[in-house]
Amino acid sequence: MRGPSRTRRQRVVAVIVALALGSPALFGIATFVGLLVTPSVDDMPRRVDAILKQHGGTRVHLNDIPDQLSEALIAIEDERFYQHSGIDTQGLIRAVMTDLYRHRALEGGSTLSQQLMKVVYMNNDDDGWRKPENLLLALKVEARFDKHTIL
Repeated sequence: MRGPSRTRRQRVVAVIVALALGSPALFGIATFVGLLVTPSVDDMPRRVDAILKQHGGTRVHLNDIPDQLSEALIAIEDERFYQHSGIDTQGLIRAVMTDLYRHRALEGGSTLSQQLMKVVYMNNDDDGWRKPENLLLALKVEARFDKHTIL
């Protein structure tokens, strides 16, 4: 009786080890492929101008906005704006845990970069790919533009 139990335990350990080693590799591959298939963000300023024009707005330079306004926006929407590269993992984990605890989606967890990408590049179709694509676009916009431009 000892043999089958030990063999089963070895298989379980092997599966756990394979998952532990394989998950980061799969995540890395998925991220790399995702970055390749998401659109370029080089045209982001032009898209923002088009959206503003459509709604009768104009672009305002950050230097023309009172510091208190931009500081308030960051404090309310993305307190770690200057510390992350498009994805605030701490905020994302907090939002997921809150949503799981409350059994419904209450928390946002989105960074200002993610919110910008949602407005500029995403449609409202929730096909299951929207959130991951939004995360990848936020990484791209943070790599391409400085925080001043994003804000």
